[in-house]
Amino acid sequence: MYELNDVPGKGKGLVAAERIVKGTRLLSEAPVFRVSRDNSNIKILKAIVETELQRLTVGQKAAFFDLTNIYGDAHSNSLGIARTNALPLEGSNKASSGLFLEASRINHSCRHNAQNTWNENIGELTIHALRDIDAGQEITISYLAGTSDFVERQLRLKETFKFTCKCELCSLPLAKRQLSDDRLTKIQGIDNLIGSFLWNGGKPVVALNILRIMFDLFEEEGIWDGRIARAYKDAFEIAMGQNDSPRAQVFATRAGGQPYNNKVEVLRQPAFCTTARGVG
Repeated sequence: MYELNDVPGKGKGLVAAERIVKGTRLLSEAPVFRVSRDNSNIKILKAIVETELQRLTVGQKAAFFDLTNIYGDAHSNSLGIARTNALPLEGSNKASSGLFLEASRINHSCRHNAQNTWNENIGELTIHALRDIDAGQEITISYLAGTSDFVERQLRLKETFKFTCKCELCSLPLAKRQLSDDRLTKIQGIDNLIGSFLWNGGKPVVALNILRIMFDLFEEEGIWDGRIARAYKDAFEIAMGQNDSPRAQVFATRAGGQPYNNKVEVLRQPAFCTTARGVG
């Protein structure tokens, strides 16, 4: 479904070879090796990478050394490549990163069209399309945990990944970019507010109204990533706290990645009338 092509201004990247439908699994890949994320000793990391490289096939080594090294002469070339391209294995038993010969080729976009998720059950990283991707369009993921405003995104990407982002979102005209920043700031504020409801016994009706606003902002901003599932998990736990099993089941289904059609209608059903907190 994809090809490795040159991407202007980005080096190489994965590009859709055909139209890819939203929800499609693009790839499922095991890491060629893992490196602990807790170890900051450069000498030890270098030794680990060199040892792991010796276990690779000739073809795997060639693919590895064709990856980008953003660290230049600060490290050995192999360690620089590993540090540049390793992806976090969230949910693994140990805090570790993995080196992937295909997934590591996927470039960043602040308005990404694919999601990378570590699947501990199969020991592989999966990439799924967040929306329809046309043939010839680059496949992108986000290198950031969330999407903050333009200034913060640029700062974090420059400091951590050594590049200035010129993606679709960062290249918006100033007026549109400011509107986007405003929506993203509101989303972050709502996320923080929902978290405070968890610990402070906030009213469920208020929490659900706030979540409805968040979903509207998601849609306006074109967000389809893991934040959708997390917000539905919040709604699920509110419903469970109120013994509203029918609606809890709907929210659980959405949190599991099913299409969230009629999301507003579900959230607008008669609200709970007693106070409890179960959002997380």
